[in-house]
Amino acid sequence: MKNRSHYAITKKWLYRQVYSSGSKTVTEYCIVYIRKNDLPEGITRCGFTVTKKVGSAVIRNKMKRRMRDIFFRLYGNIRLGYDMVIVAKPVIVNASFQKLSEDIYHGLAVNDMLDS
Repeated sequence: MKNRSHYAITKKWLYRQVYSSGSKTVTEYCIVYIRKNDLPEGITRCGFTVTKKVGSAVIRNKMKRRMRDIFFRLYGNIRLGYDMVIVAKPVIVNASFQKLSEDIYHGLAVNDMLDS
């Protein structure tokens, strides 16, 4: 696996593309947006959004680290060639790592993003 930043969505216009033309799945703790990308390498990239409604900067960063960790643990099972944005809901603060992991897994499975 290359550097983790290689798999990140960092540009505002990329987030907007995924929001506007991607499929959307709402789960208990997050909202998952998925859109096919046109990268020749077949890389799946992911961006994370945690708003101020979730809590202080410390809490928001903790939630982003958790979501990022879950994404990279699942990366070997995720279909290639997609852009994803995972938006945290305010109730994410109450979720254990296991529950959040199951929630994101469910959001990806509903969109048929996981390889068998």
